Amino acid sequence: MATVTKKDAPVGHWRVNWWLLATMTLVVLAYRPVLQLFFVGDDFVVLHLVRQADGLRDVAAHFRLNFFGYYRPIAFLSQALDWQIWHEQPIGFHLTSLLLHTLNTALVFALARRLLGNLEAIVAALLFALHPSNHEAVFWMSARFDLLATCFVLAGLLAITRQLATIRQQFAADGGSWRASRHPWLQAAAVACFALALLSKESALAFPLIAVACDTFLARRSGRATLLRLLPLVGVVAVYGAIRMAAGGQELGEGMARTAKALLLGGGLAAIVGLAFRGADRSLEQLVAWRGRLAATFAAVMAALIVAAILPGPGALVRPKLAFASFAGFYLLSPVITLGGSAPPTFDPNAAIYWVAGWAVLAGAGVLLLVVWQRGPGRTGAGQAENATVAFLFVFIAASLLPVSSMTEGKRYLYMASIGVALLVAYGVGRLRSASKPAALVGIAVVLVVSGWQIQLKAQDWAWAGEMTRATIGLVRASAPDPCRARNIVLLTAPVNIRDVYCHFYDLTFEDPATRCAPQSVRTIIRVVGRDVGTTAAWTGPGTIVFTTTGATDRLIASRDLRHFDVPLPPSASLRLALPFGTLDISPTAGGRRFELRLSDEFDPGRWRFLYYGSGGVRDLPAPQWMRTRQR
Repeated sequence: MATVTKKDAPVGHWRVNWWLLATMTLVVLAYRPVLQLFFVGDDFVVLHLVRQADGLRDVAAHFRLNFFGYYRPIAFLSQALDWQIWHEQPIGFHLTSLLLHTLNTALVFALARRLLGNLEAIVAALLFALHPSNHEAVFWMSARFDLLATCFVLAGLLAITRQLATIRQQFAADGGSWRASRHPWLQAAAVACFALALLSKESALAFPLIAVACDTFLARRSGRATLLRLLPLVGVVAVYGAIRMAAGGQELGEGMARTAKALLLGGGLAAIVGLAFRGADRSLEQLVAWRGRLAATFAAVMAALIVAAILPGPGALVRPKLAFASFAGFYLLSPVITLGGSAPPTFDPNAAIYWVAGWAVLAGAGVLLLVVWQRGPGRTGAGQAENATVAFLFVFIAASLLPVSSMTEGKRYLYMASIGVALLVAYGVGRLRSASKPAALVGIAVVLVVSGWQIQLKAQDWAWAGEMTRATIGLVRASAPDPCRARNIVLLTAPVNIRDVYCHFYDLTFEDPATRCAPQSVRTIIRVVGRDVGTTAAWTGPGTIVFTTTGATDRLIASRDLRHFDVPLPPSASLRLALPFGTLDISPTAGGRRFELRLSDEFDPGRWRFLYYGSGGVRDLPAPQWMRTRQR
């Protein structure tokens, strides 16, 4: 890695600062629509928990919260601060999200400038700032966890890399091994940042792997020094796990998926620390010499993955991971993620197209690494530094994806990994020859324009979800001015992930902020997932409701207990479901589906309110005359 000085930097120092200011301004302009958004989905659960703790009046309460089995007190404290200032006004919560993404952009710029150079810092910051898959982390208030965890991880990395410039100068002067000078306060700052990141979201478990990769490949720290760096981070994880269990959260290793992630994380840490003890330069030189063996081994592993994915037993474990690789590859690399209102791919691991595409993504990443490695003059000091940088960037991406490698339903899971991709692209641009750089920068500019357009399209989708939610809340409250006496709600059809944004309802969605009263229960019969449908509904008798759906009805999912949705509805299937309050007969029609709900004699429809979703909005099913007469 060549030392970048003010003299040979492609962009002057003062111009770099202006570029950073321009990039941060661009972030604000691109994401300005967030300030007009309402709350959606999980936001109402977050608001309920913050209300219960009365904002910041009971700080300790946020360290006892169990949020869907997760433990994230620092993020809840930040949301409690917003609630303390803004109460129920969405603009305050969304303003914090916008400021955090802007701050993260500045931190990416600082990290890239320190690791790569001035031009690379500008490219990396712009690519991260306008990465289209990051829209979810910014537009959705409940994604505050990702923004905060990433912010603290970046701050910790800046503390770790504080001495890299001095180390490079020493290396360039004497050609000796790179050894970082000891600054205990920087180590303490990195450990504190990791603790805060972990208390914001579990994805921060990527930090130890990134930290030891930085020590081993970039700072050339000895094995002992790298291990001493790692031990306090492991201690933080142990303390965090104990606190989390004491607070009632799920154990870190619960479930096979989490156990597999823990094993992979531990194996990665052991491998990199082992390279540090052996000597990073020596290890990298040996890997360059073993390019042929590595290529053959990689080909054998990829072939084994194909075989395992096809077999019934191992396939159940392998296909979901390959589908995640497809999900990550698409949303991290494609500047086009939506065409406006279109349904997103589901990345179903049982669909061959997704796990095969994931296999292709992994194969492409491996080939790219081998090609880049082959071109580096590995035996020279400069070549070792180049290979070390490539190794670090690939570890950064892999470490960021590892904690979320079983998640394919949200783009927020890729927020941290998008930093690694931006750094890798910026690194490639910086290493091009001078004659090739203008064309590459024009290509980057085109990607940024497309990405900005994609962000605006997603802003429209999030605005729709917020307004649809606001209108539904108004519809529920309109007929029950006293929220404490509101009837229970049955949603014949309910939206889930329409337009690839979160628009689902909870009981707490309808909680009144003033009285903290809500319908006793909100139950859903049919979920409309991904694509919108047209829906009509009517009472056809004293105990019978018929509702029909038309359009894209291939993603409807039913529930027998009105809580767990595990009954997919094939397009041509006819079936009968036993529900807690009656039976539901489902049959195909020429344009969609017909549902006939027969209520049991014990069910009192007068105590319930029936709503249904279709054509972008929720509508009320008016009570028939016989019911209104009974209610009087």
